[in-house]
Amino acid sequence: MYRIKYQEKQAELEAYKTYSAAFSDLITQIRARQHEFDNHISALCNLHYICKDYDELVSEQSKYAKDVISNNRFHRLLVSGNPVIAGFLYGKLSSIQEQGIEVTYTFHISEFTSKIPVYLVVELIGNLLKNAVEAVKTQQVEKQIHLSCTENENEFCLGVRNRSEKIPLDEMGRFFEKGYSSKGSGRGLGLYNVKEICEKYGVDIVCDNTEVDDKNWFFIELHIKKSDETNLRNKSEKVSK
Repeated sequence: MYRIKYQEKQAELEAYKTYSAAFSDLITQIRARQHEFDNHISALCNLHYICKDYDELVSEQSKYAKDVISNNRFHRLLVSGNPVIAGFLYGKLSSIQEQGIEVTYTFHISEFTSKIPVYLVVELIGNLLKNAVEAVKTQQVEKQIHLSCTENENEFCLGVRNRSEKIPLDEMGRFFEKGYSSKGSGRGLGLYNVKEICEKYGVDIVCDNTEVDDKNWFFIELHIKKSDETNLRNKSEKVSK
């Protein structure tokens, strides 16, 4: 038991070393872009000097603002509650975007404290994102991926969804089998590893097809229980209120 605990701590330290650099890079970029903020405001305010009419002004301002927002889209990861997860996601989502895949995300977690070691949380999210990337590359669908990380009183919900063709339920269940692979879905050992980790730590897995705005998506959600300390703190805060 002590040997296993030691190995887990070593793996966690390695994860901190690996992704702390990416986290520091994210902070550096934010600080650098703070100095550019006044320039962006000035550019937006002065567009009326070069635009011929109101409609053109609105269009140009919208286009400029969209570019600024896009360049700063991953900065909200700083509120992830864990520098390892923030550093990992910053590097991973930036890499996916560079492959020509549209990436959106929802992140509403104040402090990530679960019973699963953080390096395994990184492994879980990494496998889900990897499989989503392979899926949109191999199917005739729009290259879109959405990551969601949310929480409620008792658990964290990590979800990845990607644009997908309609997948039969019987085939969907086989994605988590060891060695199963399908060219249409691009899923192999990654999801088997996800299942193994989830079974070990009591994580519930939900996957299905869903339609959003008449578009079909394949999604996988992991429901991770919060640590006992977090649950006790939440209960005490409720009592105090």
